[in-house]
Amino acid sequence: LASVYPLSRSYYNTKFGEKEAWAFEKEEYLEAAKNALTLRLSFLRYFYTIFFEISQNGGSFWRPLFFEFPEDDGTTKDIEHTFMIGKALKFTPVLEPVGGNGKIM
Repeated sequence: LASVYPLSRSYYNTKFGEKEAWAFEKEEYLEAAKNALTLRLSFLRYFYTIFFEISQNGGSFWRPLFFEFPEDDGTTKDIEHTFMIGKALKFTPVLEPVGGNGKIM
């Protein structure tokens, strides 16, 4: 989920140690961090475009689906975590293991 936040930053605290991706001890954590950062970098140009449009015209970075699709009744039913980023990117974070029977809209 953090990979689509407009501001991404790694905080350091001497109590908890280094937080940079290369400091992760387990390979799977390092791989997950690489994947999230790669995803984030692939979207940065789009994010900057959204922020420019917002600075010129107002608006919101994250938008509920019904802002873009007001005629579609499905955008207000059973969709807790799905949202739009700008006008072109629909995002549904996977916040828990799906286990093969989860429904992602």
